[in-house]
Amino acid sequence: MGIPKAEFRFTPTFPHINETVTFNASASVANGGEIILYKWDFGTGDTLSTDEPIAVYTYTSQGVYNVTLKVTDSENLSDITWQLICIEL
Repeated sequence: MGIPKAEFRFTPTFPHINETVTFNASASVANGGEIILYKWDFGTGDTLSTDEPIAVYTYTSQGVYNVTLKVTDSENLSDITWQLICIEL
């Protein structure tokens, strides 16, 4: 048994303002138990807590945002990871 491992990808790789971005955390691993919570922080002040590994978000302003994912498993263990996303005009 060990702590879970948070991991995610997003598409498109170079999103534009008002384009829907899909975040996929299905590569996250529970490492014992199962992942029961995905908590997203999109870097804009908006957050999402869900039991599903897929999240979608639309950025309305150009810029670089720090997207953070925290996964929590059924043993109440968690892991955090983050990536920068650049939103273009």
